[in-house]
Amino acid sequence: MFQRLRDREAVTDVQLQELSGTRGNITTAALLAAGIPPERKQIAAPEKVEAKELDVPLKLDLGTTSKSAIPAPKLSSI
Repeated sequence: MFQRLRDREAVTDVQLQELSGTRGNITTAALLAAGIPPERKQIAAPEKVEAKELDVPLKLDLGTTSKSAIPAPKLSSI
């Protein structure tokens, strides 16, 4: 069934880039709503990666900052 769906529903690179941008924006909005300082977030441009079989390719970078940077907020749950 999965293969039939893949064969019938072609998804372009442009659509995938739009989806990744939307995911990034939604994730950022959730983090901001949870209390992270706006200066600690950054959304990079979508980057194409290759998938292996049924894997969902996703590249996520949670870069680090120096200890003198603004401390992370205490979150009870996300």
